[in-house]
Amino acid sequence: MELVRAEGITKTFTTRSGGEVQALSPTSLSIQEGEFLSLIGPSGCGKSTLLRILSGLIEPSGGELIWKDGAPTSGSDVGFVFQEPVLLPWLSIRDNVRFPLDAFGVSKAEGNERAMEMLKLVGLGDFGSALPKELSGGMRQRAAIARALVYRPRIVLMDEPFGALDLLTRDRMNDELLRIKQEVGATIVFVTHSIEEAAYLSDRVAVMCARPGRIRTIHDIKYDVERGEALKDNPQFHHWLSVLRKELK
Repeated sequence: MELVRAEGITKTFTTRSGGEVQALSPTSLSIQEGEFLSLIGPSGCGKSTLLRILSGLIEPSGGELIWKDGAPTSGSDVGFVFQEPVLLPWLSIRDNVRFPLDAFGVSKAEGNERAMEMLKLVGLGDFGSALPKELSGGMRQRAAIARALVYRPRIVLMDEPFGALDLLTRDRMNDELLRIKQEVGATIVFVTHSIEEAAYLSDRVAVMCARPGRIRTIHDIKYDVERGEALKDNPQFHHWLSVLRKELK
C-alpha cells in the first residue's frame, strides 16, 4: 500500500551571487508501506535534496507530496538518520535517544523505557549510560538509528548513514539494519553512493540522473534466497550489480 507519493517535485536553490541552481527537475516517486527503497546516482544529482523534501526539512519549489491519511503533522511522523550520528556529547546515549520524546512531551519515565527498548533493539542495551565519545563510530550510528525509531515514525529517511564507516563495520551495519527493519517493519528510504549496498539492502532501487536530478529508472530487486552474507556470492546479486553499474555509467 502506498505511504507517500511525490508528484512532479522540483527544487531550485538561489546562490550567494543571486543566481539559481536547479537541483531537481520534475521528479515523481511512489513509496510503499514497509518497503526498503534506495536512491542512487552521481554526486550532486539531488538524492539528499529529495530526501530532505520528503522529511519536511526543506520545501519543494514545485510539485507536491501526497501522504496516506494526510501529511505528517509533526516531526514524530518522520525519522531521519544523517551520515554523521549528530549526538549531543554531554548527554548519555540513553538521553540522546530519548531527546526527541522530550520535545514531543513524553514523560521522562516513558521516554527512558522506550529509549532503552530501542537501544536493546540495536544491540546497545548495555551502553545507555555511556557518553558518545566512549562508543565506536558504528555504535554511535546505531544510537542514531535508535533515536530515529524511538518515536515510531511512519517513515525513516537515511542519508548515507554508513558512508563514514570502514568497510567491515559498514558490512556489519548493513546486516544490523536488515535485522532491525524486519523486527520493526519500518518503511525506509536510503540514500547511498554504494551500488553493492543498494543491491544488498533494497526491495527497490531508484536510479537518478545528473543535475538537474530526476528519477530515471526504478528496479525491483528480487532474490530467490534470503539476504545475508551468502547472497554476495550469488549470481543474482552480481546480476543486479551489473545492471545498476551500467545504469550509472
